[in-house]
Amino acid sequence: MIEFSFKPAWYWLVVGGVFVAGLLYWSYRTARGEASRGQRWLLLTLRLLAIATGVLCLLDPQRIEEVRHYQPGRVAVLVDNSRSMDWKDAGERRWDAAQHWLKRELVAPPNWAVASFGFSTNLVAVADWDTITPNGGATAIADALESLLHLPGQEPPASVVLISDGIDTSRKSPIAIAKLYGQKKVPIHTLTVGQTNELPDIVLENVQVRRVVPDQATTRVTLTLRSSGFAGRAVPVWIRQGQKHLVEISLTLNGASQQCAVEFAPLQAGFQSFIAEVPAQPGERLAQNNQREFAFTVVDRKVRVLYMEASGVQQGKVQPLFLKHALEDSPGITVKTLYCEQHGTSSVLNDKVAFMDSLNGDKIYRVGHPTLGFPRTMEALLQYDVVIVSDVPKEEFTQMDLFNLERFVTEHGGGFIMVGGNTSFGAGGYQKTVIDRIIPVAMGLTSPDYMEEDFPARIPNTAWSHPIMQLGRDAAETRKIWTEKLPKLRGLNLVDRAKPGALVLAEHSTRPTQFGPAVLLAVQEVGRGRTMAMTFDTTFLWGEWFQSLWGEPLNPAQPLSELNCDARYYKQFWRNTVRWLAAHRVESDLNFVSLELDQSCVPPDTEMPVQVRTQNREGKEEVDAQVTVQVKQGELEVQRVPALFDEQKHRYLATIRIPATGRYLVRAAAEFKDGKTGEDRQILACEEFDRETLDLRARPEALADISRCSGGTVFLAQGNDPKAMKTAVGGSRLARVEYRRTPLWDTWVWLTAMVGLLSVEWVVRRLRGLA
Repeated sequence: MIEFSFKPAWYWLVVGGVFVAGLLYWSYRTARGEASRGQRWLLLTLRLLAIATGVLCLLDPQRIEEVRHYQPGRVAVLVDNSRSMDWKDAGERRWDAAQHWLKRELVAPPNWAVASFGFSTNLVAVADWDTITPNGGATAIADALESLLHLPGQEPPASVVLISDGIDTSRKSPIAIAKLYGQKKVPIHTLTVGQTNELPDIVLENVQVRRVVPDQATTRVTLTLRSSGFAGRAVPVWIRQGQKHLVEISLTLNGASQQCAVEFAPLQAGFQSFIAEVPAQPGERLAQNNQREFAFTVVDRKVRVLYMEASGVQQGKVQPLFLKHALEDSPGITVKTLYCEQHGTSSVLNDKVAFMDSLNGDKIYRVGHPTLGFPRTMEALLQYDVVIVSDVPKEEFTQMDLFNLERFVTEHGGGFIMVGGNTSFGAGGYQKTVIDRIIPVAMGLTSPDYMEEDFPARIPNTAWSHPIMQLGRDAAETRKIWTEKLPKLRGLNLVDRAKPGALVLAEHSTRPTQFGPAVLLAVQEVGRGRTMAMTFDTTFLWGEWFQSLWGEPLNPAQPLSELNCDARYYKQFWRNTVRWLAAHRVESDLNFVSLELDQSCVPPDTEMPVQVRTQNREGKEEVDAQVTVQVKQGELEVQRVPALFDEQKHRYLATIRIPATGRYLVRAAAEFKDGKTGEDRQILACEEFDRETLDLRARPEALADISRCSGGTVFLAQGNDPKAMKTAVGGSRLARVEYRRTPLWDTWVWLTAMVGLLSVEWVVRRLRGLA
């Protein structure tokens, strides 16, 4: 810093400047001899510079140097010695990197004491760093800083140097204690060791599944994974029950967070637990976090199907009975079958029985029957879970009927199938109705939109994992059933394409449309429900072989024929289809109570909030229930607490505490004023898991917040300014500040400049003969 010791008043400087300027002007006006404009400016400049140099010397410029004399004090060095500091980044342990930094970089003021401490769960004074190892079970930064302030018989240090990877695994925030340090004028300087990039690891973070599902119904499990370091790698994802693998899919990892859906059908009724797992991969940091347990309750609730068919008697056989018998062969499915002539039914026939089922005596009425036909009210339609419309003319339905069908799917979670035929899809004009909103294909606009020829089906690769396709005991058998045993089809509706969001399960092997191969089977989630488009037929003529030859011979010694075929694959296909379509509708009837846990695994002696949601069949919340949350370990009840309704969260809230490690069952039971009851259950694991090594990414931002709140500095791993570090470490405890002044005006530089400028001006004048 430069300062002038002689500081005359500003007006003297102005007067002197005006006097000098006037004198210079007079001298040049009265000078003898000729000089050009450029020469005059040169001489003027030289004279002004000489005068300015003289003025600077008269002002007595001095260099001021501030010298800080610290009161001898103490700096506390805190080094994290938890287990995460034992991790190697680029070949060097974080603990070793901290020790090397202390030796190479740390600079304290002269004569200062340095007190060294290691900390993990508590603070420990260290005389020799070689006597301590990074094996602490947790990182409690707040506790360590708080302990430092209250060391018996010692004043707080002048400053603190905190070295850690920032992975604070305690439940106490260090920010409040850092602000207290700031109030006491004790800065906390921080250094982060360790890399911030995520280490190679596959973590199965969460499993989402409906907790109440119908028996044999397809259940969707949504998994959330994180896969740092494994981008592009294809891995298997398993769902298993005990050691039995129920389903396996292949998933390509993206190296970050992603979700995948796995669908399977539970094998038995009752409360069941399962394990979702990604097998450990070579080079993975941890294998323990690759799996999660989940559970749900399987309820034996029949699926109710309304099947409407326009194919009547063909070749002496009642065509609607094929599908009716295939579905009724499963004890968990009930079917009401209605009939309609292909091009409409005369009103005089509507109240008459169309067919009799000789197997069980069921009467099959027509779609237009005034009381036993198609349900004409929403309430009546909701008595079913799935509606199948097979080649039924749209004129059989009123506008309100079609509108109810659309709401049945989108609002009430029902399932809907349209089966191909001369009066289905675009050929039947359905693209001009509200049904177009729920069909998973864009229907053709031309009429007729169908073709009749023999052709094989082709299965896209994206379809094999869908539950409807699972006809065999394993993936290999399923592929064989679809590719080798599925008979040829004989016709289809030529729809344009599958809609966005729909999944194509089967397509024509050779027939293209302008958008790609012609679609045979497509499914889609629509609103709260599910729908399917089946552009071929399930009866004579287009589906004649499909319904009669897709199975195994009853007598293996005889060739496969309609009379010598068990139609097992045809039946299983329709069971899968109906159960998949009905899943949302059935679940909405069963799942009146939903238990929500923040975590599926907690450490011992931890309080955990619990939320319980209650609703009716329409999905509206019920607020008049008595809700209880129970925790059990085996048959032993560990805890029972009431849950109270919260108006803001619209949930019943409770808090449970898990006392010790083990596997627990958390049950929420609700009793409503109308006498209805419901419950939901989840599995909760209590484990002593190592938070220190769960995620080993360094947290520099956490340490930077500590420095900011206390008035400290964030130190670098290398390249720190020693002088700045010494000042920072010294904190605010200064004994005195000395200012050393060195005069600058009497140095040879200033005198030489002044004499030189005057000499040059004199020489120029003499050369030009100027006075």
